[in-house]
Amino acid sequence: MLGTIRNVNKLLVKEKDPIKLLQETCDNLIENRGYYNVWFALLNESEELVTTAEAGLGKDFLPMIHRLKRGELTDCGRRAMSQPGLVITYDPANCTDCPLLVSYGDRGAMTMRLECEENVYGIVSASIPKYLIVDEKEQYLFEEVAGDVAFALHSIKLEEDHKKADEALLESEQRF
Repeated sequence: MLGTIRNVNKLLVKEKDPIKLLQETCDNLIENRGYYNVWFALLNESEELVTTAEAGLGKDFLPMIHRLKRGELTDCGRRAMSQPGLVITYDPANCTDCPLLVSYGDRGAMTMRLECEENVYGIVSASIPKYLIVDEKEQYLFEEVAGDVAFALHSIKLEEDHKKADEALLESEQRF
């Protein structure tokens, strides 16, 4: 568990490309935690899809991407976006609106919104073995990773905003 957090924290410090950050986080959780799959969906302020990243699903993720592009979240995604904290799905068979249902089988799922300083950047979801879904330490790890990724996305956005402001100031100075 500590190795996973350490790997994600190293990634958060060095990676300034949000897409690479999300993809490498997905890969890390699959490789080091034994998750079946992990996916992120970044959304803008209007909850429109900006980008996705996934590991463990491959082409089975395409129906979810199409759904997200239409602005449609699954039940767990809607619940995660509407509240802070972890949304646990003990039996994915109850999620009849999920295009990933066939990929989840006899597993559990955790979903959480990516939030930092009242800014919501999207959601992260993972399919994991059922015995892990009830493990409080695993739930804490997932919440920690989601919070760390949200913080990194927030930092990247602040850097981009600062750079744009500096460029605008320089352009304004050059005009006068």
